[in-house]
Amino acid sequence: MNGENVSQRLDLDDVDCSLKKWNKGFRREMYYLLMIVIGGNVTVIQDDTAVLPCVLYGSTESLTQITWQRRNRLIKTNTNFYTIVPENGKYFNGNDKRFSFVGNISVKNGSLQLSNVTLSDEGTYTCIYTLFPSGNYKTEIPLNVLGIIHLFVTVNVALCCTVLSLKVNLVTGTITVLNINGRDS
Repeated sequence: MNGENVSQRLDLDDVDCSLKKWNKGFRREMYYLLMIVIGGNVTVIQDDTAVLPCVLYGSTESLTQITWQRRNRLIKTNTNFYTIVPENGKYFNGNDKRFSFVGNISVKNGSLQLSNVTLSDEGTYTCIYTLFPSGNYKTEIPLNVLGIIHLFVTVNVALCCTVLSLKVNLVTGTITVLNINGRDS
């Protein structure tokens, strides 16, 4: 495409948009292309797995890389922790091996999966697409982690000369027999 490239960024809560005006051909036809990165809010229970969604729509430009950054209670500023390079499908993961790439480069899906989520993982994750020639497009994905309170109740029950010791987990609804008449089961 030839002509003037005019870009205006629109920053929304979960979206980074770019409106591009392309001047094409001799007839001076104007085309507008909207590039948008979609993320979303993610809520997960502690110890579960979360998928951090990130998809770029509306781009025909060359994808150079997808970079992930995070900011949380332990990491106060945006810090790169995962980079995806489309050539040969290389992924550069930091020290945290709980992250894995679950997206699809060919459709510009840069989603990540985080396993065994902890309370300290709660924070803001930023997905950044680097395109040539226009530059970076990003979105922020807030991750909320719901903590689990493990509440165990031991109940001793005497039934006709038999004493049961039970452990009741109110979160999972499970009851475990610990021992019968003082003997472990």
